[in-house]
Amino acid sequence: MKTFRLIFLIILTLFSVLNAEAKRNTNTYKKKTVKKVAPLREYPEVKPLFLGCNGEEKTAKEIEEILGKIEIAWNNHQINELLKYYAVDFKSKDGADIKNVKENLNDFWKNYPDAQLQSIISSIYVCGDYATINLTEIAKASEYNNNKIKDNIFHFKAIVSGFTYLKKNGDSWQIIDEDIISETIYKYLGKSAKDYIEKGYLKLIGPDKVEANENYIVKLEYNLPAGIEGLAFIDKELLGDFPEEDVKDNKKKENDFTTEEEIQKEKQKIAENTRTIGGGSGELKKLFTANSLSQNEMIRSQIELISFNKNKSKSNNKEFYLDGIIIISKRVNTIHPQKPEEKKTFTKKPFKDL
Repeated sequence: MKTFRLIFLIILTLFSVLNAEAKRNTNTYKKKTVKKVAPLREYPEVKPLFLGCNGEEKTAKEIEEILGKIEIAWNNHQINELLKYYAVDFKSKDGADIKNVKENLNDFWKNYPDAQLQSIISSIYVCGDYATINLTEIAKASEYNNNKIKDNIFHFKAIVSGFTYLKKNGDSWQIIDEDIISETIYKYLGKSAKDYIEKGYLKLIGPDKVEANENYIVKLEYNLPAGIEGLAFIDKELLGDFPEEDVKDNKKKENDFTTEEEIQKEKQKIAENTRTIGGGSGELKKLFTANSLSQNEMIRSQIELISFNKNKSKSNNKEFYLDGIIIISKRVNTIHPQKPEEKKTFTKKPFKDL
């Protein structure tokens, strides 16, 4: 059993190194040419609900057209066209500003040249010069890696739901804030891994919202076919950390994605937290404590799946094959806890005439 576990750990740490090496070589290999595809339509279109505090339903329909233009710009990877719809003083609940939006999207499109987005609008509420949009966005993409893994394409899928806030600026409407309520991201390599995700064999379950310093449990539920086993671990990281860095430092770090020291730390972390899964259905649990800064978090589970076949020449031996790599991430919004002295009893009183 110890030998069996050691094989798993070697494979797991090997792929952490391969992934790091692939990142180092991002600018040194030529990516495959990706043809432009039609806008993503993963789910059927729905008719949004148009609301207005003073009869602005017509304006709500105009905003729907603007959101359509934003989706087109996103799918064509036109960053300058997209940023026309963002206010200069834009700030998200994660702390991202207009500069961060530009950098993050350019990096994302560079790594995922075929990325496509679908926006599903539930409602548009307009009140004067302000509008609130309740929507869900689905993004899908593929990433080509410079490694020797069979089927070396990492597939990406994200499902994000929340609110987008717009403000009228002259004759145009611009995004001033975004509040993400739920977010789940899948990144997987291998055909089997795709099947497991689509069939719900692997699920990462955790709360959408917790208070700062609150304990919460994260579960990885699995139901794997016979002959499939693997290793999995669960960890987390903080969101919204956008430090101001000097331009020279950015240039210096441009190609330094991962140092040797960071690789060794990651290998040690994986080895300490990795657990064996398989043999049918089950779950892997981990207890976390939310940070004290009320900073949003992202929980993550990485799963390495292995399939076994008996060696015909040696009946006592088994041959194992990498069946897939899956990374599931889920947002956990962290809020500031209300102190006892801040909790006031609300007494219902009738409105007084002005």
